[in-house]
Amino acid sequence: MAKSVDYYKLLGISIFASDEEIRNGYLSKIKEYHPDTYKGNKKEAENITANLNLAYSVLKNKDKKFVYDKQYGFDRMREDALREKARQEKIQQKKEKKEQKKNVDPNTGEYAFEKQKEKYTAKEAEKPQKKNKIKTNFFTKQPKKDVKRVKRIVLTPEQKSMRTERLILDVVIIALLVIVILLLIFN
Repeated sequence: MAKSVDYYKLLGISIFASDEEIRNGYLSKIKEYHPDTYKGNKKEAENITANLNLAYSVLKNKDKKFVYDKQYGFDRMREDALREKARQEKIQQKKEKKEQKKNVDPNTGEYAFEKQKEKYTAKEAEKPQKKNKIKTNFFTKQPKKDVKRVKRIVLTPEQKSMRTERLILDVVIIALLVIVILLLIFN
């Protein structure tokens, strides 16, 4: 297999071609370049026909095709193209959903988003404003204290090791003080 020859381009098919498309591409190209019917140089026709035969023999066999695709990166190209196609479809679906939300027909029984919003804001404006009540403890009837969440501090490994070293040092100092005090008491 020559690296410069792209078998898919040689047969005039895409990398997503089915077995039937590979066969049809091969037959159409072989008819065009067969040495008996080709109007140009016979040697050139024989070379092209040999390449076509090689390309077809590789692409029709699943194992050889797998190895060829893996070797020259067509499997990655195929995966990338499928991933891009899926991404484009997702984007298109999001655009269509946005358009559906914008273009709601009130005659179809669906509620228009803008009308719902207007009704909601009108109802909210009619309601009397509630005063902020101070939350109290049920038993003591005293105001509750706001408890703020404590942010957890994430320490780096160096900070952790420094903390453990300080703790060990503190324990040693306390132990020495206790020993000194005991010695003073019992002497």
